[in-house]
Amino acid sequence: MKTPATRLLDSKRMDYKPLLYPVDDGLIDGLSVASKLKIPPNLLYKTLVLEAKSKRNYVILVPSDKELDLKQAAKFLKEKSLGLLPLSKLKGLTGYDKGGCSPLAMKKSLPTFIYKEAKDQKSIYVSGGKIGLSLEISPELLEKFLDLTYLDL
Repeated sequence: MKTPATRLLDSKRMDYKPLLYPVDDGLIDGLSVASKLKIPPNLLYKTLVLEAKSKRNYVILVPSDKELDLKQAAKFLKEKSLGLLPLSKLKGLTGYDKGGCSPLAMKKSLPTFIYKEAKDQKSIYVSGGKIGLSLEISPELLEKFLDLTYLDL
């Protein structure tokens, strides 16, 4: 299954492992996907695209077993307030659909943040750019492709 994210990694000959999971049951939330892939939920990162009151956009990668505290994130980013990007803007900004939004190869390069515990992992799992596809990848490799900052929330 080729997506902009997998094409980018393939073009740079980067090491990653694509993992497919069934979607016919409609369960595509992080905890369900982690269960289907038989991986710990803290290693599967959901890609949240946010919009600040200032109209700046950010990407935050959050372990699927956690909820992002938008107030804390806004404070960290020195923004008045943050919210999820409206779905009507998601595809135009990222090139991806809800549930299949990869942090890699987005249409527009956005400042990207990831929970600091990812740094201690040999590999983590992120969306491959399509519902039903996750990528096992090292955090160090993500740093090569993203304007990535580790955050402590």
